[in-house]
Amino acid sequence: MEEWHKLLMQALVTRPAMPAKEAKELCKQAASAYKVRWSGDLAGTLVLLNAQLRPLGLEAARAHLEDTGEEWYGLVNRSCDSAAKILGSQYPPAELELFNKLVLHMMGEGEGSASSTVLINMAATGERKLTHQAAQTFLHSLVHQHWLCETSKGVYGPGPRFVLELRPFLQEVLGEERVPSCHFCNNPVIKVPNYVHVYTAWL
Repeated sequence: MEEWHKLLMQALVTRPAMPAKEAKELCKQAASAYKVRWSGDLAGTLVLLNAQLRPLGLEAARAHLEDTGEEWYGLVNRSCDSAAKILGSQYPPAELELFNKLVLHMMGEGEGSASSTVLINMAATGERKLTHQAAQTFLHSLVHQHWLCETSKGVYGPGPRFVLELRPFLQEVLGEERVPSCHFCNNPVIKVPNYVHVYTAWL
């Protein structure tokens, strides 16, 4: 592994998720810092990085958004199997409880999405309640941190980090049979039939 790969890994640590265009630009900048001409082979670069990262329980991974097929990349901790571990200490217990409810709703009756009204109603129930304003702030934070994305006005679906990082947690809570993988891209299937993502037709 070359020195610029180490610089690239350091940059990945500071960015939870990024679209493919940004990931390619990051590779180009890291290589340029060491006066190296990057080949443009993002997949090959990830193979080299992951050879060093996987022994540490980490992986530079790729995911696609189900609704659009948009390609995203991020550094994932593969040793985490709970929402608390995955989200770390940035959210208090009440928000972690709401996050768990939201994820399970999206994987169940929500069929891959949830409205802001559903989230706010969830926040008002359970042992740890959140105010309307606190729930709205939390929702905006989840979108900003790429856990969710707004698919239409007031309706939210899985964001890139949801797809990249939550599979171990979902399999732990729901069982592997409830979290199938796409037959082509191997990303978790959340709301599409037949275990095949439409965007794989042009992969």
